[in-house]
Amino acid sequence: MEKDEYFLMVNNSLRRVRDVSMDIKRFMINKINWDDRLIAICGARGTGKTTMILQHIKERFGLDNDEAIYVSLDNLWFKTHSIIDLVEEHYNNGGTHIFILNKQEDSFLLGGR
Repeated sequence: MEKDEYFLMVNNSLRRVRDVSMDIKRFMINKINWDDRLIAICGARGTGKTTMILQHIKERFGLDNDEAIYVSLDNLWFKTHSIIDLVEEHYNNGGTHIFILNKQEDSFLLGGR
């Protein structure tokens, strides 16, 4: 993975986290054990999965912390790269958590250390 592509994804993630409102938190945010190594969140479109994930990142990691990254598998980057490519680059740059949205399946996969 080229560094520029990775840092574009990180910057997009940071922007999304910064812009999410914390005014109304999704009710499930406190029911999830965020310390699990892998979490799957499934649900219909428009039910708040993305908002909840972004709120969690903002609350736990802050605004300017690139340890956590939010990515969507519909990003064109994934046409020529794999999730493993992303994991390796994120880990090599000090990342600890990846939040992946799979819009095709209306689900999230969340992974951490």
